[in-house]
Amino acid sequence: GDAMRVSLYLDGRRVADTPMSSPLSQIGDVNNWLGRSQYSADPNYPGTYDELRFYSRALSACDVERLVELGPDVLR
Repeated sequence: GDAMRVSLYLDGRRVADTPMSSPLSQIGDVNNWLGRSQYSADPNYPGTYDELRFYSRALSACDVERLVELGPDVLR
């Protein structure tokens, strides 16, 4: 968004935050993998995904917290 910041959340709580050097629209849309690195020396993620959601906008901290409270399988 306008703030040009990216945040990392763990269990609905923001644990890291950093400024972005360029907008997401400037990132090349290649190597779109889940659990796989673009570097062959990195191991693949051995786990499974219970849920994956995509949104057309940046979520606020309140949005993220609420989604965790609602749990998986509840669409908002």
